[in-house]
Amino acid sequence: MNIQVNGVEVELPPGSTVKDAIERSGEIYHKKGVIALIKDISKVAEETDRYMIKTSKGSLKIKLQQSKLTEYWKKNYKEYEEKRLVWKTKDVLAIGHVTTDLPPQRTAQKYGQWDVFFGLSGFESSKTDLMFSTSDHTGVYGEPEGGVFAKLVGGRKILSKLTEDDTITTIMPVVERQKEAAADPIELETTLTGGERIVTCLEIDVSQGPHDDVEYALAALENRLALAIDTTYAFTGFKGIRDVTHQPENNQIRTRGSLTVRNTGLNTGQLYIYKHRQMPIKSHNVVGTITSGIELIDIAKEHQAVTMKTKPERVMMLGLTQKQAEEELKKRSITQQREGLTDDDAIVTGQEPLNTLAILDSKKLTTTGSQPSDIIKIELYYDKAPETIQYFKFICGLLEKPIGNMRTFYNHRRIGLVLFKPNAKLFNRAILRENTPVDKVDAFEIAVTNMSRKNLGMIGIRSKEDTTHGPTGEEFAATNVIGRVTGGFEALTKSKTDDLMCLQVINEPEI
Repeated sequence: MNIQVNGVEVELPPGSTVKDAIERSGEIYHKKGVIALIKDISKVAEETDRYMIKTSKGSLKIKLQQSKLTEYWKKNYKEYEEKRLVWKTKDVLAIGHVTTDLPPQRTAQKYGQWDVFFGLSGFESSKTDLMFSTSDHTGVYGEPEGGVFAKLVGGRKILSKLTEDDTITTIMPVVERQKEAAADPIELETTLTGGERIVTCLEIDVSQGPHDDVEYALAALENRLALAIDTTYAFTGFKGIRDVTHQPENNQIRTRGSLTVRNTGLNTGQLYIYKHRQMPIKSHNVVGTITSGIELIDIAKEHQAVTMKTKPERVMMLGLTQKQAEEELKKRSITQQREGLTDDDAIVTGQEPLNTLAILDSKKLTTTGSQPSDIIKIELYYDKAPETIQYFKFICGLLEKPIGNMRTFYNHRRIGLVLFKPNAKLFNRAILRENTPVDKVDAFEIAVTNMSRKNLGMIGIRSKEDTTHGPTGEEFAATNVIGRVTGGFEALTKSKTDDLMCLQVINEPEI
């Protein structure tokens, strides 16, 4: 049987599952991401109760009702394509003829305005017509047993304009996008029947957006998984990166599939993907457009994750070795210029420019290398101190980059205390108590002084375990522990006042 996964066709044996199809296709999929299963359109057509009848004057829309003839219509509606209006009165209009095996009734029947039924002209089954009632009346039209099977719900003015020169051009089921086509998030072990289309990720084209906002979106979506935090009729909102500033720009009409970033207010930095057209607004910068996988936006609910792929992908070499950066850049036809430590195993701690679209325009990138042993590697306790970690990342330039910096303020080698004193006023929120120690602080844990002390925002690391004071020298009640150092110990303990230290966070929060 034939299945599509993100547009890639695969052939599978009967009884195969969604997981089998994804693995066979080799398409991108994240185990925490929702999956959309879109049914074979021919099978969806059997289930829908609305049909569009296109005529030479315009379109009519009917909605099926409970009737013995409903299933007959579903199996035979194509027979009425290319058929002409054969007769018309003030009460009824007939389009045909079609040959059927339906037996006629010869008694009068009651009809309501806009009822749709079959009639047999002259009580002959070879002259079965599609009939539209235009008024409440009683008539004899040789209607088969089963009665009215549908109601005209759209195009009533078009119906009144039809003449004997007009024909039906096409008839098709109306597939409601969310109700019939896109299923609820589907499980990997769901068995397929053939003809389905599976969507595991959406692709976003950001190549034409404002450079700064594009870089922000690439950073926010870099791990290819975005958490839906707000769903409405008009859009689905996704978690962005807090505390990054945005200037109003590119405030265009938001069409279905538009990606925007909010530039002001409480939800600054939040990403939005639109389901329906919205007028321009100054608080939303249009960054890109969904090119495939929009079905995931239709079905994603709050607190569910959606796998996303951007075009282009971000050009970010920080944290790689010079050699790894060279190989990655070569794949994208970008020329590397090495500076600083140029050895193959040197770690890239700087790149110029930082902006992906600017790099792709020039096809050149300068990478600055440092000794691997000079990089202070840190594992953060995201589940224990999320708000203080937000301050730490903000102040060290780690919100949008994998490598940040911090200047040593003081190193007390005898007691093993290294302090960093950033300008905490740059952060516009209070540093409340969070994950304060109880019995001890382990060696090489990193902490921030909370707002209960004058030196709030101070960052510190102790190279020795302590049972009375935290890494910033404060008592435990004033100490928010945010993580631990896992590498670069020698560079840290030997640092001097005003040394610029490179920091690399080695873990990311779970979604």
